[in-house]
Amino acid sequence: MKYSLKCTALAVLITANAFGQAESDKPRRHELSLNTGLNMVELVNGLGESEPGAFTTDMSESPISLGLGYNYQFSPVMAIKADVSYDMVSGLNNVESYSTTALGGFVGLATRPLAFTKSDLNGIYLETQVGYASYTAERRFVSDGSMMVPTFSSGSLAMRAKAGFKVSLNSQLKLDLGIRYMSVMADDFDGWDFDGANADALLTPSLGIAYTLGSKDAKDMASDNVTDNILSQGDFASAEDVASLDKKVTKNTGDISGLQSDAEGFVKSDELDALMLSVLENSDKFSNLTKKGELKGVLTIYFDFDSDKIQQKYRKEISDFLQGFDMASSQILLVGYADIYGTQEYNENLKSERVDAVKRALINSYNIPGESIKSQIGEIKVSSVAQQYLNRRVDIFVY
Repeated sequence: MKYSLKCTALAVLITANAFGQAESDKPRRHELSLNTGLNMVELVNGLGESEPGAFTTDMSESPISLGLGYNYQFSPVMAIKADVSYDMVSGLNNVESYSTTALGGFVGLATRPLAFTKSDLNGIYLETQVGYASYTAERRFVSDGSMMVPTFSSGSLAMRAKAGFKVSLNSQLKLDLGIRYMSVMADDFDGWDFDGANADALLTPSLGIAYTLGSKDAKDMASDNVTDNILSQGDFASAEDVASLDKKVTKNTGDISGLQSDAEGFVKSDELDALMLSVLENSDKFSNLTKKGELKGVLTIYFDFDSDKIQQKYRKEISDFLQGFDMASSQILLVGYADIYGTQEYNENLKSERVDAVKRALINSYNIPGESIKSQIGEIKVSSVAQQYLNRRVDIFVY
């Protein structure tokens, strides 16, 4: 009971926080999904009952389910879910067969029960919906195909429950795996009011694609980790932090002048930021650069949380930085990083996206040949929660 209360309080806190964000920081809340499935009649009781025997799914009739859905994620834990669906249901035994086509509209709630954990399974979700299904059904004799129950149309209240798991393919697409239970509040859904029962039901394994609307630079609320979201509220650099960081790490125009005045024309190993130097020392391809005196300069640019968008102030710094070198005789190494929040797979993709963003800028805005640019991704260098902004960066090495 205490655990449930804590979870509820945490959900309220994170929901309030999400609604209170500034316009530019608003997360992505809207998601569209397309699902297809196979309607199975033998896995649940109450559907297709018959005196000659139980029905099995008639695959020859293509008993598919097609659904188009919309999610509004009002917190990382809960969403409003609306669906429209088309279902073809078919079964047969040794004596008779039936087929039903149904169109339905449903609305309900979806929840992510593991949104409070850092588990890779926090993509698991549960849905409950209520709606209305309009259907057409008939029954025929298997022997000669003659009509047993003439085609009729009807409609009924229906309820659905679904358990599923979403796997991120990129920042906006997810693979959706699930299994759905639907109960129609009428016993003639299968073409026959067999025993006066008040419901027919079916089970549907499904596969689909979910697409998150909005800019990929914004946070996806449907994938957010509640605990990390709360911890990260105090995790952003203040203006004083940024100013201090620029002095210690970022090589600005003054640094370039100092580099040019060096008798050797190179940066010495002991003058490099420890975080950036470790990248070179741990790379087979670039480990000897500092030993040979070939490293000419380093620039670090930082990114917002869960973003690969280059801020305007860094575009000017890149321009000033590159003016200090003869790029025709130079090579560039880009190394991308991400913070500790999110799954390893997601962060590996985010590192690559940040590197790609810088590479595109160098090619398109500064006319750097693509073959002169090498790239790689780095490992987390700062573990402190309060300094995670140090990991949201790309280092630019000129050699």
